[in-house]
Amino acid sequence: MDKDITISIIGAGPGGYEAAILASKLGAKVNLIENKELGGTCLNKGCIPTKIFLHTANKIKEIKDLKSLNIDTSDLIYNFKDILDRKNKDINKLRNGINNLIKSNHINFIKGEGKLIKDNLIQVKTKNKKIELPTDYTILATGSSPIIPESFNYNKNNIITTEELFDLEVLPETIVIIGGGVAAVEICQYLSRFGVKVTIIEAEDHILPNQDKDIIRKFTRILKKDKVKILTKTKVNSIKEKDNKIEVITDNDKVIVADMALICVGRTPNTNNIYNESLHIRRDNNNLIKVNNFLQTDNERVYAIGDIVNSPMLAHMASHEAFTAVNNILGNKIEINYKAVPNALYTEPEITSVGYSEDELKEKNIPYLKGTFPFRLLGKAISMNQTDGMVKILTDPNQKIIGATIFGTHASDLIMELVLAIEKNLSANEISDLIHPHPSLSEAILEAARDVSDLSINKL
Repeated sequence: MDKDITISIIGAGPGGYEAAILASKLGAKVNLIENKELGGTCLNKGCIPTKIFLHTANKIKEIKDLKSLNIDTSDLIYNFKDILDRKNKDINKLRNGINNLIKSNHINFIKGEGKLIKDNLIQVKTKNKKIELPTDYTILATGSSPIIPESFNYNKNNIITTEELFDLEVLPETIVIIGGGVAAVEICQYLSRFGVKVTIIEAEDHILPNQDKDIIRKFTRILKKDKVKILTKTKVNSIKEKDNKIEVITDNDKVIVADMALICVGRTPNTNNIYNESLHIRRDNNNLIKVNNFLQTDNERVYAIGDIVNSPMLAHMASHEAFTAVNNILGNKIEINYKAVPNALYTEPEITSVGYSEDELKEKNIPYLKGTFPFRLLGKAISMNQTDGMVKILTDPNQKIIGATIFGTHASDLIMELVLAIEKNLSANEISDLIHPHPSLSEAILEAARDVSDLSINKL
């Protein structure tokens, strides 16, 4: 590799800053440009704050549930402002960690708005001036922003998005969440467990439209136990303020009144004004940048990763694409592989999946075999008082694993065994041949793999 090569990355979210660090470790000179905070949406306005609030809310529920073990928890007191302070402290700690990594890897970090004006030149608008940076290659990693329909009258006050939600010092008594996807459902659960009365509205037949229907039915019952009101097959026409409240007007002219509305209907790629149109870098109808299997745009010196390309909008996906793009720039040709991308919902219980869902296989008329095992029959889950959940493994007729879903405690940790199985074309029999520790949650995977052949030992 040419040691004088310069790689510039616009955007310092999980994809951008990891691309910068890897490129530096592999010997390139690196510029990293970010106009907001290090860590991007995931760290500052998405994954991490949600998980902090979910963890805390679930701990509160766990303490309250000790009543079932004849332990008195009636004196439980907490202050949400203290929880918010902890969130801010943890995020600052992680952000400072990224900053230290940037410094220790000798990356030239510039705070400002970057735009590729030529294929070898980036202009950065900082607070006080404009800077021009020569570059040999550029990786666009500018992430995404919340979709905000005009009729929703977004005001950043009581009609908000996740850009404002995680900095609220006082939670509303009532909230309507528009959208029933992953982010909406995670937020819905932690708010309800902090005592907020939550109504969630989803246009599709059920919340979490892309998840396994068997799992969603089970999980919906849990949300209803948390006193969440769920409206499906319902579209929101508009939102407006009235008498210090908000009114959500649905497609059947129903009016829902609450203290606050959270707009959570998806995200749109940040691809406007990040490069000169004269560079002829094409975008599709969804404003996503078109790339080849090496994450290269129409311009051979420009790559794109993360939420601005046509791949799952997941932080770990952006990180993997960063690895792929940097290696391709430096001559280590690697094609991007979306065969085994884990998807995780960090609710309580967690929901994770990889590969095909059973619903997809049915819709596509793909023959399959299935093995399942419930957590309620698992010794470790019983000992943890965490028996809600199950493992479902899907295989082709030759028992090669092609899909899996885990619903239950620590599902996001357990799924990697099945990610590896799909990536490496393993069969259910090969999983069955592995010795799993006892007692452990991973035994549910072992039993589900055996169940594909109707050989589960502990399934009734």
